[in-house]
Amino acid sequence: VDVGLFSNLNFIKDVELLGGDTLLIATILGTRYSTDFGLSWKKFHTEILDSNYDTRNIIRIDDNKLLLTAYKEGLFKSINNGQDWERVNTEFKDISESMFVSIELNNGVVYSYINEKGLFYSEDEGVTWNEYYDKIDKTDFYKDILIYNDYLLTTSPNGVFVSNKKNNSYQNYEIENIKNDSKGFVNVTSLEVQGEYLLVGSYSGIYKAKLTELNISAKSSVESEIERNYLYTFPPYPNPAKSEVKVLIFWDINLPMTTDDISIYDITGKKIDAVGKISLVKQESHFGNLIWDCSSAQPSIYLINIKHGTEEKAVKVVVE
Repeated sequence: VDVGLFSNLNFIKDVELLGGDTLLIATILGTRYSTDFGLSWKKFHTEILDSNYDTRNIIRIDDNKLLLTAYKEGLFKSINNGQDWERVNTEFKDISESMFVSIELNNGVVYSYINEKGLFYSEDEGVTWNEYYDKIDKTDFYKDILIYNDYLLTTSPNGVFVSNKKNNSYQNYEIENIKNDSKGFVNVTSLEVQGEYLLVGSYSGIYKAKLTELNISAKSSVESEIERNYLYTFPPYPNPAKSEVKVLIFWDINLPMTTDDISIYDITGKKIDAVGKISLVKQESHFGNLIWDCSSAQPSIYLINIKHGTEEKAVKVVVE
């Protein structure tokens, strides 16, 4: 996707699909959005979130809630899927001197490396913060955070920092071929677990190590089986709806997804007759649009219920 200056100079830092064809990107030149899946872009500007803020990270809390970080501006939250934003009044009052370098969500807990403060976690979506480990070097940049099993992994300047609060273990593993360059840039940028390996992305290439070599216990076969049972739903559009509503959904590629897995309930919890009104337009083998013809439904609030393996999602729709 050609977004001009941003893509040519590697200024894009994060991207989030808001539903349908609407994208939101964080760039060092400001936040931008597209309503045609990247064919054209506009500045995203609100009274709170200035379009010129240098934005870095976007994480989704739930179907409607997002967190966004801005360099030397702090943390912002949206409760309506990116339409409006409010500033999160964190306990770090000197936010102009702080920077949320990396941010990650796991089981409702937000983790972040905050420049010159250390590694922290928040259980109230960024308002109050607790230090995760007080002996980490606060002058270095830790660009990515990964939560795996009971372990927290973060990129360190020359390798990977692995910790486990349960057994009070903390260890930094340096990668021999990676060195912090003379200008002070951090060469290690990203982490990912694939099977029994940890993959490490850096300016000098991609490295891998067995999890066992880093004293990390791999997930059990039962945990892995449950993890593959995947289901994710984006907010419905349009909402409110008059004649038709769509929901973009991603499902487990290893499990079948059909309209038999989809039901509609009214606000009282009563299942309504939607035979012939629900269709599933698959775009790939693992995602597509759920479409409900709601033209004959009475104006009210409805829940589209989706069951997929062990997962279940309820999407709220307002019919006018």
